[in-house]
Amino acid sequence: MTTPLRTCREGGRLVAMTGWLPRSPEDYDAGVLWQHVGCNLLRCLQCGQPVRAIARAEVAEGHTVTAADLRDVDDVFSIGLVVASTLGRLYVCDCSIRQVFGPTPADGGYGVDPRVTAPGPWRCAGHPQPSFPLRIDGVRVARPADAEDVVRSHLRGELPSAMPFSGTALEAVPEAWLLRLMAYTAEVDWPLRIGAAVGRWADFDDLRQRALLRSVATLPGQTAARGALLARCQAWADAGWPVAADAATHASAVSTIDALGALASASGGDEALRLQAAALAQRAWLAGAPCRLLPHQLVALDAGWLLDHAVDSAKGRPETWHQALALTLPPPGTPATDPQADRWRRAALAVLTALGLPTSALQERLGRRAPAGLTAAGPTPEA
Repeated sequence: MTTPLRTCREGGRLVAMTGWLPRSPEDYDAGVLWQHVGCNLLRCLQCGQPVRAIARAEVAEGHTVTAADLRDVDDVFSIGLVVASTLGRLYVCDCSIRQVFGPTPADGGYGVDPRVTAPGPWRCAGHPQPSFPLRIDGVRVARPADAEDVVRSHLRGELPSAMPFSGTALEAVPEAWLLRLMAYTAEVDWPLRIGAAVGRWADFDDLRQRALLRSVATLPGQTAARGALLARCQAWADAGWPVAADAATHASAVSTIDALGALASASGGDEALRLQAAALAQRAWLAGAPCRLLPHQLVALDAGWLLDHAVDSAKGRPETWHQALALTLPPPGTPATDPQADRWRRAALAVLTALGLPTSALQERLGRRAPAGLTAAGPTPEA
């Protein structure tokens, strides 16, 4: 049976040197976070020929170039029409040529460059499915059964040494490589392998724990892993949310609760799990549990609930009252005529009153549509 070819999203994409063009025809647009991944197997629908990509090149000033000028030339820099470029890339088939300096759709739409002929109708010709043993970004996976070891080694920070494209801070967003890994081959049940590591998150440092927990909340097919996350948070809720005794424990608790908030505000997936996560996330906020992203996740989840419980949440975390206050102010850009504006204002004043803080100096500030005077450190209370 012939293995079907995979095609890039949106039918194929050009990309300049600010993005990434994979070298292997088995690699393709995995849609990894914010990266623009170029198609390396474009084919022209007019002449039927593959599209050649010439990296770090652009047409010399004062010249016009046609496809015929370049299509049979191995060293395009030797003919005087093309010069080296930091950002540019040239694409050429038998009938058309195109010059790009940034992520660009394969079918045009950005106007015609006067130095080159109009681009032809180019589309992704399909990418073969990798087979085992395979190598991705220098990491060898001999067989599907090795997948779990690969995931665990990656989460320990052992591999890969770097992403194949620039601009992604692997040390800050380690789960980016997991997304790429999942898109690279369909023969491995990556969600299952990633989920299997959840029960061993104590094996990883805090950064990797955060990556693993974010993966649980955001990657597809993580129902079992999300259940494990919810079970851990449910146990905390029943026993009293953790009060960190040391920095490492605190960071781990923050990671876990933020992952809970991400699951609560995520779209798609198991709705019953999401609703359970939402209820636990709200309990965590009211109890003053340690968190970093949770309050912002709760705004996205249900801003009305946050306003209704503004005073309770402020009492639960008096040491960070400014954070509770900031979240009860109208978001920047909210029109003064917004029907919810007065509700936000009254909630903010209620927080100040509940905490025994003076409100007179903030009346005018809170009446405006944007809380420009409130910083991350909060307003300075009157003496």
